[in-house]
Amino acid sequence: MPSLKKQIQKIYKFILDILFPVRCLSCGKEGKWICGDCLATIELIKNPTCPKCGKPSKYGKFCAECSFKSRMTGIMVAASYDDKLLQKSIHTMKYKFVKDLAKPLSKILVKTLNSNLLDSQILANKLVYIPVPLHTKRLKWRGFNQAQELSYWLNNQLKIPTRQDILVRSKHTQPQMQIKSHLVRRKNIKNAFQCTNPKVVKDKTIILIDDVCTTSATLEECAKALYQAKPKEIWGLVLARVQ
Repeated sequence: MPSLKKQIQKIYKFILDILFPVRCLSCGKEGKWICGDCLATIELIKNPTCPKCGKPSKYGKFCAECSFKSRMTGIMVAASYDDKLLQKSIHTMKYKFVKDLAKPLSKILVKTLNSNLLDSQILANKLVYIPVPLHTKRLKWRGFNQAQELSYWLNNQLKIPTRQDILVRSKHTQPQMQIKSHLVRRKNIKNAFQCTNPKVVKDKTIILIDDVCTTSATLEECAKALYQAKPKEIWGLVLARVQ
């Protein structure tokens, strides 16, 4: 039997839906935060590049010259942050606390994984999703972890396991988006993560999930913490990259 708290939440949501019906962020059609027609207008990146130098690179792998600078194999970026609907959706999810946007946005990540990886060797390996964790203070403030929600819906569609018990954020940091300097970003996030269950990811291919990246400092620190566990590969997967 549902708990009293869940029953109250359902009633509260029902009242909100009546008073403030959900409408598509683009066309205004009632019923969904992003309707199917508008979601289809968000174009996937067709020509991935090396995350470091920007040279054309299959799947978003680090090129030969840049690969030694990262613990990751590459970063798959789904779409352009210049897309106004995608930008608005990400901002609404994170800063207006609309958790339900993770479901339609995850479909963009699914398309990216399918188009980038189905013809590669990556899916022949054992895969595991790891959402970039939030510190408990930030989690309490927002009420949910957007990366975790995206991972949940990815798992729902592709049935690849999601693990939230492997990587923890042990250091409370200033939000990266508030910092303009690349050097200060890296210093801010340095040693912020710990791998707490290394045996689980040994010889696995890890896909780190996040909403956006800018300098990739957060993903790099996550990868650094996980690298000691000797995974087969570490990839980043994000909705967009802020240039």
